[in-house]
Amino acid sequence: MQQILTIISLLICFSYTEAQSVNAVYNESLAKELGADDYGMKSYFLVLLQSGSSEGFTKDEVTAHFQSHMQNITKYAALKKIIVAGPIGKNEEGLRGIFIINAATEEEVKQILQEDGAVASGILNALIFQWYGSAALPTYMDNHSKVQKKTF
Repeated sequence: MQQILTIISLLICFSYTEAQSVNAVYNESLAKELGADDYGMKSYFLVLLQSGSSEGFTKDEVTAHFQSHMQNITKYAALKKIIVAGPIGKNEEGLRGIFIINAATEEEVKQILQEDGAVASGILNALIFQWYGSAALPTYMDNHSKVQKKTF
């Protein structure tokens, strides 16, 4: 009888512990919409943009490639594919900027990058890494336009 009571007590303790690990504010429909796993995370692609070469390009061509770069960011941010984009401060590694891209495959990322004039021309080189982060990351962009005074 003592063993049965011990087993029942342990089962109650373990079931209580499991109940405590479930998030009280969990929103199943939002998690599904954002593609979250049980930990609220998902895979993205981290792209590090590195200085390439602008040799052979005129100043106007370089300017046009960077205009294409900014237009591509705007386009794919609106499509919720580019989740984070921004420059990196001066550094010895030649890193110029980052993207976090919401894509199913690396091939999709490469397709997005080939539409970017600065990357496609080789003025910027792209280093692509798979990255695991919060599935809620794309939702911060909903507020960006509310704090952005000027556009590029």
